[in-house]
Amino acid sequence: MHCHPVCPKESSPFRRLVAAGAICLTITGCTTDGTFDKEIAGTLLGAAGGALLGSQIGSGSGRVLAVAGGTLLGAWLGNRIGASLDAADRAAIQERTMAALTTGEPQTWRNPDTGTEARIEVREEKSRAAEVKIPVLKDRVQSTPPLDFIGGTFAAAGATNVRGGPGTDYVIVDSLKPGEQVGVIGQVKGEPWYMISRNGVGAGFVSAALIKEVPDEEVVAEAQEAVVGEVAEQVIGGERECRTTIQNIRLADGTEGTEEVTACRGPNGWEIV
Repeated sequence: MHCHPVCPKESSPFRRLVAAGAICLTITGCTTDGTFDKEIAGTLLGAAGGALLGSQIGSGSGRVLAVAGGTLLGAWLGNRIGASLDAADRAAIQERTMAALTTGEPQTWRNPDTGTEARIEVREEKSRAAEVKIPVLKDRVQSTPPLDFIGGTFAAAGATNVRGGPGTDYVIVDSLKPGEQVGVIGQVKGEPWYMISRNGVGAGFVSAALIKEVPDEEVVAEAQEAVVGEVAEQVIGGERECRTTIQNIRLADGTEGTEEVTACRGPNGWEIV
């Protein structure tokens, strides 16, 4: 067998990720004698497939970070168990790992067709101090206090004012319509105020009593609009909630694998660290 590199056509970022994995596979998945290295192939296909799965599972502002997590998880699954996992196994294990990270609850999976079983559970939870660079609109954000980072999607309960800082003493810089969804970077430490974002850019503060988190299945993809106003990076300190999960996977033939995955909440959602 002969291997030749192939240049992918321009396409979506997720397809380019998978295409890149395929190119790496073409270049390095063959041994010097022309034979195919199954373990290397499993790793590379796992990484590419994991990235795609992550992109499908992620939603709203957390999609990009779900891709990062998917790449890492997919690479591990490919390297350890490789071709023994079918598409349903990969998708289910990926989805349940993300669910364990976000809910803190144990997750299980059994494929009746292949006999593959998986259990993912949170082993450790702790907070970590962090300083994060966040782009903000200079003419709207007048204060950058420490935050407990959330990285979720929230919706306004009614017509809601957006202020330049965490308090009614700050000027109104924008407003939300009833039901309008926005990203929430984090909650002001010790205060009932959220710092919100539009298209990933910090855009002001909203009272925590006026917006609520949106379930994943109800998140609407944010319309990509040009940011109006000068954007500047601010270093914001605060706390990140972190969780370490244990993945236990068992194949029908008795082969087992165990791995730890740690993720922390950032301004855009859960990040694999």
